[in-house]
Amino acid sequence: MNTKLILVEGLPGFGKSTAAALIQEILKERHIPTELYLEGI
Repeated sequence: MNTKLILVEGLPGFGKSTAAALIQEILKERHIPTELYLEGI
């Protein structure tokens, strides 16, 4: 298995969750299995 980890970090209110969700959607469209973990929600 070739597992990758993508971290999105930045200041509060700068769209990290939105960016992470968009990345997940793009990967799903390409049939790449994904899991999204949101910290602090």
